[in-house]
Amino acid sequence: MSHSTCDLLGIGLSVFDNSLFVKTHPGEDEKIEAQRCLQSLGGPACIGTLTANRLGLQTTLLSAVADDFPGDFIKQSQAQFSRHTFIPLKTDTTPQATILIKENGERSVIATLAKNIKATQVNLLDTPKYILLDGRYIDKCFDIIMHFRKSGSKIILDAGSRNPGILTMLPYADIIIGSKKFALSYTKKTNIDEALDKLRGDFDNVLITLGDQGAIYSFEQSQGRIPCEKINAVNTNGAGDVFHGAFIAGLAKGLKFLECSQVACHIASWHCTQISIESTLNQLGKSRSFKSFL
Repeated sequence: MSHSTCDLLGIGLSVFDNSLFVKTHPGEDEKIEAQRCLQSLGGPACIGTLTANRLGLQTTLLSAVADDFPGDFIKQSQAQFSRHTFIPLKTDTTPQATILIKENGERSVIATLAKNIKATQVNLLDTPKYILLDGRYIDKCFDIIMHFRKSGSKIILDAGSRNPGILTMLPYADIIIGSKKFALSYTKKTNIDEALDKLRGDFDNVLITLGDQGAIYSFEQSQGRIPCEKINAVNTNGAGDVFHGAFIAGLAKGLKFLECSQVACHIASWHCTQISIESTLNQLGKSRSFKSFL
């Protein structure tokens, strides 16, 4: 299967998100009424890739979806993006998530993942500049990733958790952007600064996102903290995914690692003031250009 060239190849989760906006999370055996319900695209690799697309990159996404309603929703939604190609991995069930979002933007997630995934052959005309991985489907795509890496692709790892795919790809990553959960679990530390010190001893370029506390980083020989601007969050779901896409867009525009991190923090914070990922993606590259966040 041959496809056009791309700046960014994303490999990982595409999810059908069903977001329920509630005043508070329910207790055991409690029934509550949601104030609003929204369906949208989700998944780290999916949202990260599409964010980069809206910010000017030509993108391709390799992800598992089935021939069912959620799969059709994902395919039809991605067909609306120009300069973007979606390559489905066949599976029995499309990943879905139910997300409870409180009034302050905090969320809880219940998700199902794809099973019985079948590999596919991918032939891009040119080597992508960047590959974004969230650790999913690595066993089905490892040869593809290694082929492009040998040809010059830079691997950006979205280490949201210590899943097997993340552990497999850590030795090959050029940049690791991890969550606090991943950093503490992987290093077996209880202090995030100590966790970063441990990670920087093993990897050259590491950034740990800390939600409303911003981020900490170690890029080559520099280390520091990036503060997060104060906002009135209404929906934090997808903020990390948007961060990854914005960071890669910065790389593609020639920014240094720290500059990419700073602009990605601005864009992810702004995303949290939007009601949905759909609202964010609809505005990025249009009413909100990349330059407007610099």
